[in-house]
Amino acid sequence: MSFPIEAGMEDAGLDAMNEAPSSCGPNKEAAAGPAPDAASGSRARFGEILGAFLWGFAEATFFFIVPDVLLSFIAVRRGLRVALKGVGAALIGAVLGGLLMYSWGAGAKLKVIVPFLDVIPAISRTMILETLAALEKNGASTLFIAAFTGVPYKIPAALAPHAGLSLSVFLVTSVLARGLRFVLSAFLAAGIAALWRRTFRTLSPLWAWAGFWAVFYTLWFLLMPS
Repeated sequence: MSFPIEAGMEDAGLDAMNEAPSSCGPNKEAAAGPAPDAASGSRARFGEILGAFLWGFAEATFFFIVPDVLLSFIAVRRGLRVALKGVGAALIGAVLGGLLMYSWGAGAKLKVIVPFLDVIPAISRTMILETLAALEKNGASTLFIAAFTGVPYKIPAALAPHAGLSLSVFLVTSVLARGLRFVLSAFLAAGIAALWRRTFRTLSPLWAWAGFWAVFYTLWFLLMPS
């Protein structure tokens, strides 16, 4: 014989057990994995970082648009933390590309190197010969100067062996010079984007990013002799 109050307590206990999640099995939401938006965002970030690596390599060998374009985009859209991952990827790609150009330059004659580089947009024969003279006079510091004066990395990379710059010095200087340039690009873009959002709350900072690079490369190709 059971009393009504005991029966009520039993029913309440059964209801609570039915409603509570089981501690013996996995949580259904956790087992389902990340939300679709989070998964697609992770894939997009991975694609951008991979793109930074490939862009860094391409610009160090034959491409003529700097990786800073993509790095600044990542900084504006994803934030500084993700952008710094892109910086690391672009730096690895750039140094590998520079190593390839150095190796090629070491085995090629200047009469082959100069015409090859001269074909690339925004590079002139005068720029190439002036970079060679600077490498012969100033050595590794030319890589720092080139990184911040618009001289494409591929030029000193291919010419370094002919200026007597050792491979080890070239690689160390490349990491420092290119890394510093890429980090500054990411920090500047992230800082400007934060300021832009506070000033223009309804206008995306990607408009400023697009406008800057459009003006920059329009002027660059107009003013460059080749």
